[in-house]
Amino acid sequence: MKRNYYCLISGLPELKWDDRKPSLGIVSFREMLIPEIHPSDMRLVSMLYLPYDHSNILNRLYKKDVAFDLRGNYDSAQIDRLCTHLVYDDGEKIETEKYIDSFLNLFFEADEKPSRVQAEKELTTGWLELIRKSGNKFLAYYSDFELLTRNIFTAMLGQKYNTPVADILVGES
Repeated sequence: MKRNYYCLISGLPELKWDDRKPSLGIVSFREMLIPEIHPSDMRLVSMLYLPYDHSNILNRLYKKDVAFDLRGNYDSAQIDRLCTHLVYDDGEKIETEKYIDSFLNLFFEADEKPSRVQAEKELTTGWLELIRKSGNKFLAYYSDFELLTRNIFTAMLGQKYNTPVADILVGES
């Protein structure tokens, strides 16, 4: 992002110390951004919403009966189509990130499905790599921060519950 988006700051609602709930949610914020920022910058922003898509995909693949998370980039019908192994009657393929396509192909071709934890690790690893290689310095730093934070919390929980975590840590750190 090399453009200055002063309109984003000036257009945000006023926040007060005693506010219990923000008046602008994450979905509304994304909708507000779409007409205001350049498409290449919106692509960078949409990368930050991919973990919500991961949850929706995993919930469908592992048949977890939870409400669809609207914060993702893909709607419920698109997630349904992705989770039926990219086979479409109309020949139209949903454009996704390469790491999501790779994960889904491996998932459906595997004789033994990975555990949900392993599947989540695969998607998270792909996502962090995507944002690290996005060409945006802020997102690269964010990726490193997110990786370290997730691994630290995972290690702390493993230690607390006396559970080995080496197989579920993300990356090499």
